[in-house]
Amino acid sequence: MEGNEKQASVTLRYESWKVPMVKSGACRQTIRREVKAKIGDVLLHAYKTSGKSFRTDVCTATRHALFLDKSRLVIDGEHVSLNTRHALARADGFRNAFELAEFIGRTYGFPFYGTVIQW
Repeated sequence: MEGNEKQASVTLRYESWKVPMVKSGACRQTIRREVKAKIGDVLLHAYKTSGKSFRTDVCTATRHALFLDKSRLVIDGEHVSLNTRHALARADGFRNAFELAEFIGRTYGFPFYGTVIQW
């Protein structure tokens, strides 16, 4: 960084079931509705309950995600295959695409528009 540029930071809070995966590095992405992150931003991973951070990373990629329903997902304007949905779900700490879609539907409802944030 040059001069007085300040690197932005984004706090990502996690439910207790996901914390161990993020801490260990097994989970290297999250899908969020309201969080705006850009490549290069510092990501502060924190406990949802206390807000205390437990890991810091740098955002390496962001992609737009639109869950139309439990079986249809659009990433950056492209419909994605079931295999791609499974890979996305596993990278986010879920067993498969069906488990991720169930979580999204139960938590937010469909359609769901969010951002895939990777580190």
